Amino acid sequence: MLNIYWKFVLKTKKPLSTEAVPKLQFLGRQAKLVQQLMKPQFCRHHDAPIGRKTARACYKITGFGTGSDNTRLNYFSNSPGSSNSSSKKYADITLTVDIHLQHYIEGLIAANIERYHAARLNQGAAIVIDNADGAVLAWVGSAGFDSENGGQIDGALALNQPGSSMKPFLYALALERGFKPNTTLADIPVSFGGGEVYIPQNFNNRFNGPVLLRQALASSLNIPAVELLYRLSVKDYSDFLAALGFDSLSGEAAANAGLGLALGNAPVSLVELARAFSVFPNDGNLTRLHYTRGSFPASAKADAGKERVLSQDTARIICSFLSDKDARYLAFGQARNFNADFPLIVKTGTANQYQSIVALAASRRFTGAVWMGNFSGETVMGKTGSSIPAAIVRDSLVFLHTNFEETGGLNFDEPESFVKIPVCAVSGLAPAEACSSVLYEYAREPPGICTWHRMENGTPVTSYPAEYQSWLLASRREGAAEHSGGELLIVTPRDNFVFFAAGDPNQAVPVEVSGGAFDELRVFYDGEERVVRRPFKFFLPLEKGTHTLSARCGDEIRRVRFTVE
Repeated sequence: MLNIYWKFVLKTKKPLSTEAVPKLQFLGRQAKLVQQLMKPQFCRHHDAPIGRKTARACYKITGFGTGSDNTRLNYFSNSPGSSNSSSKKYADITLTVDIHLQHYIEGLIAANIERYHAARLNQGAAIVIDNADGAVLAWVGSAGFDSENGGQIDGALALNQPGSSMKPFLYALALERGFKPNTTLADIPVSFGGGEVYIPQNFNNRFNGPVLLRQALASSLNIPAVELLYRLSVKDYSDFLAALGFDSLSGEAAANAGLGLALGNAPVSLVELARAFSVFPNDGNLTRLHYTRGSFPASAKADAGKERVLSQDTARIICSFLSDKDARYLAFGQARNFNADFPLIVKTGTANQYQSIVALAASRRFTGAVWMGNFSGETVMGKTGSSIPAAIVRDSLVFLHTNFEETGGLNFDEPESFVKIPVCAVSGLAPAEACSSVLYEYAREPPGICTWHRMENGTPVTSYPAEYQSWLLASRREGAAEHSGGELLIVTPRDNFVFFAAGDPNQAVPVEVSGGAFDELRVFYDGEERVVRRPFKFFLPLEKGTHTLSARCGDEIRRVRFTVE
């Protein structure tokens, strides 16, 4: 039976007893499902104080009939302005919930909880919405109101780390800010600094070198995502997330997350995730969610209008990235749980300590989100495990599409201002004769010819930009870092790094400099000079205090300051 929770104001002739208060408080914890159906003043929850005659509480409604297409129920309301404290007003309202889909998802969650219970996976939540108008077609808050392990908590509204499921929004902002689909990102060891040193790792502890945006997002690589956020700024990204409806990240929540915001380390709700993810199949429009149809007073309905938060082409390019089976192969292989008989975009995420797992999926018409884990915050699975919610959300959309006919077709639309052209799979530039791997990517205009590959005496030779020198040395790949003409850059430490001395006499500050026109580098460390030859990698003594490091190669000079505490 579908559980619906309704807020109301309770008035009694006698003051509330000590025994009555805990019951009201218990019910109140679940009172958010349909809070938008009533006026805001009816939706504020206050714990019922002992000895008071008036208290806000929650009424759980489980008795209702079902029509052919919608769920109907009688609701109870006792207005705070009513002159008769015992008066009851009844009305017949129609929810947008599809009862068959609701029961289907509840069954999927229950089956997976039973299967993976030994891995501390004992709760789940889900929401499915209609992209066309924001109607909520399914809302599962837990494995059951009366279930153990916190069944009264609404997991669709609870805040949890979404992990990598947030990455599509970051890449969308990058495209809006001038990054191109054929832009190359460096998936290499790198450190980021500020108040502390942040060294992200990929989930498989591997580095893939240069990757295009498509592959970086579809394969959910961490280092390129953090690099994107570093270049875009946490402030701009948090402002964009606010525009997408992530109210849970308001105030200092996003700023405190720092660069980890790129990897979803700041808690958000499943409802926020689902609604934001729907902007991609909705051509960049954010739709307000609503829960009723028919005769319920219009003033109590959510505005079903749409607000543009992304350009149409950006939304369509993200759909192309996330529905590309080849682009996700690097990380997910065949990923059967990502596939359906119709085009589907899927993104999964895992909390940074494996406390929970999330999956988002959308077809052109529907968007779904599934969370699984536990409400106690214990580690689940001991690994990513994101294929579990991915299978549930995929099956939920398949269930809907089985009896759904979309006259406009199910394929995601192509961007209007871009065309697909051949590019070098390594550099993202127009293929040269020596380019051995070519793919098609969206572009507004043809890029320049690839300079990373050239023919020498009939043999193809690869010259990577200078920033890839450490990756090349570590991976033992064929090719060399091209230093001539490359911009001089102090790769590490970055400006304002903070290192922490652990008392180990063998500790040292690693330094890497790339680029420069010559093979000799003059280094000035706290005023003392030394000369280093390529590769420009060396160590400095770890001494407490604030230090200045300058590097000069020819006429180019770069300078950073860092602190050792």
